[in-house]
Amino acid sequence: MANFLISVILPTYNREKLLREAIESVKKQTFADWELIVVDDGSTDATRDILKDYCAKDLRIKMLRGNHGGAAAARNLGMRAASGKYIAFLDDDDLWLPEKLLLQYGVFEKYPDVGFVFTDGMIVNEDGRQERKLLPYQHKAFCEWLTNCKTVEPFLYVGQLHEVLIAGNCIATPTLVLKRETVETVGGFNANYEIGEDYDFWIRLSRHFSGALLKVELVTIRITASGLSGAEGERDYRWREAEIPILEAHLLAVSHEQRKSLMNRIKQHGRLAGGYYLKQRDRKRSRKLLMKSLQYQFYQPKILLYLFVSYLPLFVISFLHKLLWFIRRHRHENQ
Repeated sequence: MANFLISVILPTYNREKLLREAIESVKKQTFADWELIVVDDGSTDATRDILKDYCAKDLRIKMLRGNHGGAAAARNLGMRAASGKYIAFLDDDDLWLPEKLLLQYGVFEKYPDVGFVFTDGMIVNEDGRQERKLLPYQHKAFCEWLTNCKTVEPFLYVGQLHEVLIAGNCIATPTLVLKRETVETVGGFNANYEIGEDYDFWIRLSRHFSGALLKVELVTIRITASGLSGAEGERDYRWREAEIPILEAHLLAVSHEQRKSLMNRIKQHGRLAGGYYLKQRDRKRSRKLLMKSLQYQFYQPKILLYLFVSYLPLFVISFLHKLLWFIRRHRHENQ
């Protein structure tokens, strides 16, 4: 079996309409020493036929068959089959710019102590309209890291990112390339997480290895309603809900100050997501999240009120929502 310098892992499930574009963005890379391992996670559409066609035409492209175990299990399967010194990740609805792998490989060549390199990118909606840049400039700890981190050359920041990631995620999966040896140290993705398995992996990765940010837009991430994190209105709350068990899993492995930060984030996630799902009339889900918030700070009068409301009959909750809407509208009109 031929060995390649970079192994690209691409999990896919029933994404026949977008998969070709993702694969083509790999084939257009100016860095040619790659293999693409596409893990078909049990698709029932034309995905398998598309992959067979690509594999027949390009020996660098390989197809593996998963058992619909989710993105984490699919990526782990792909990494076990990888031959590369470096591993990169791409999702089946996202795209790379042609220079991505070449530029990131150059960082590893210049700075051999770096364990992983990630980049900026652009988020677009289903119509292809640009929404915003990918890097989280609203993330206080990340912005402080950018300010305090000495740039070793234009657009390149190198340093420890563990404390930044404890405060919040700043890495998007399709932007990352890492050394194969890092996976051997920290293990693979946790397949128990349906959402956020990448964030958990980054926290573990950054505990052992320094990272580098190439602050150049090299990835296009498409936000689709069929994506794993859901439609725009619900996405933020699904992520908050998914992050709670991930943050709890790292509580005992961080410093006292970091633990306080994690506990505060869990409290906020439970409060905000619990309030959202109460408005959506998903009372069972709401109660679970509200109770989680109270577990980390019991005296929260507003949350205790939300919890009480969650046990009321639905018609009463609906009446209260309408009453609050009427009061707010009345106040606005009288201002």
